[in-house]
Amino acid sequence: MIQNICILSIILPFIKQKQKQNNMKAILEFNLDEMEDQMSHLRATKSTDLALALWEIKHNMKHLIENSLDDDSSSIDKQYELLDKVREFINVTLEEHGIIIDDLIN
Repeated sequence: MIQNICILSIILPFIKQKQKQNNMKAILEFNLDEMEDQMSHLRATKSTDLALALWEIKHNMKHLIENSLDDDSSSIDKQYELLDKVREFINVTLEEHGIIIDDLIN
């Protein structure tokens, strides 16, 4: 019994330290009366949406380009068409995720 108590007294501080490590928190504070903090707040709250939009663009852009290319893709008109499709794809993806770039950049 005494042996068990000694082992617990050795192990218990490590268990408590491990529990403390799992309770880490971060608090972001913004003064929404100031324009600069309003912009920082908006950027912080939209960061996940922006990350998801960028992920979608990264993983779906190749398919869009491949599907738009054909044997006649060397013409200037076809190249501009492809650029327009890419630009539209990016704009739609950002819009679907609620990202308005002009709101995030001064």
